[in-house]
Amino acid sequence: MHRPIIMTVCGDPGGAEAIAPVIKIIEADERTKAINYAYRQGADVLTYHGIVNRPLPSKVEVQEVCRLFQEDRVLVLLTATSHNNLNWEKFFIHEARKLGIHSLAVLDFWSNYAVRFSDAEGNLLYMPDKIAVMDDRAQREMIAAGIFAERIMVTGQPAFDALAEYRKPFPVMKQHAIRASMKIQGNDLLVVFVSQPLRKVYGVPGDVSYLGYDEATVLKNVIYSLEAISKKNHKNITLLIRPHPREAENDFVAYHSSQITIITSSVHEGRDCVMASDLVVGMTSVLLVEACYLGCIVVSLQPGLCKTDTLPTNEPGVSMGVYREDEITRTLEKFLFDDAARCMLREKTAALTLESQAARRIVNYIFQHINLKFIGD
Repeated sequence: MHRPIIMTVCGDPGGAEAIAPVIKIIEADERTKAINYAYRQGADVLTYHGIVNRPLPSKVEVQEVCRLFQEDRVLVLLTATSHNNLNWEKFFIHEARKLGIHSLAVLDFWSNYAVRFSDAEGNLLYMPDKIAVMDDRAQREMIAAGIFAERIMVTGQPAFDALAEYRKPFPVMKQHAIRASMKIQGNDLLVVFVSQPLRKVYGVPGDVSYLGYDEATVLKNVIYSLEAISKKNHKNITLLIRPHPREAENDFVAYHSSQITIITSSVHEGRDCVMASDLVVGMTSVLLVEACYLGCIVVSLQPGLCKTDTLPTNEPGVSMGVYREDEITRTLEKFLFDDAARCMLREKTAALTLESQAARRIVNYIFQHINLKFIGD
């Protein structure tokens, strides 16, 4: 008897991180078989998690999608969602609909809802049968974007399932080892800058999609502010620039300072870096959300923002959003040195509820569709 085949597809790193825990549960169940296709950074993410995957080419071929479905005898399609110039997920979803194969997409962040399922003209041509989303906010915003409510189910974010375990007291020896690897001594400060390739996604000033800022303008402001703070407070500060998976360390070679130490590195795990830091700074990266859940002090810098703030932790004040350039230095200094302000944010992060069942909810839905009884813990 053939085991039911579940095909998976992912491309962008965030999407791959979201479906990786789901794939792991599917592969652990001997009654089913997962066949995983990946492209770009998605392949690296799955490989990192020990998930065997088949590469998709750098040119989309619709005929190839049809061939793979027929060759693999697929019952269910599980995809991430991507926002790049290939978007293989869209073509798999479209072909699955034509072949009568049930499709499920997993959302990984609170932005670009319609774009993930639309053609170049904005028509929602690539809608899966079901979309698993992170929370009620994502559900509301998707409906507002024109996506039918009956296609949406709130499951949680599978990439966050492991955060509950991570949130336990961070080992002091591990913290010291990370800081020592960057030659940070005693009470010297470590600030982590979580970068994103915003220019590649949203363009530059004059483009319709431009946010009002980008990674370059924000990073320049961060360096300028930390230099002033270091000089004023006679404090050694190390700025760790953590590139996004779609960025290279060489993208940051032009950034230097005679006042603070600047390091660009992806050597350590992202979650370890933020937990070893004194302050986490970025824009709207999902790692900022994770850092909040992990109890870190997080500042989201979006100076000149002319779109909706997509970082969900800013509105409830779990992270501190800054939308004016002239407020950056004051805010960074406040959350580096003001114990009362730091305590306020820590209290809010401590109140966050962490769940660890998102991946199991998604697997349960898939298993119900193929008439398999879900096996719990």
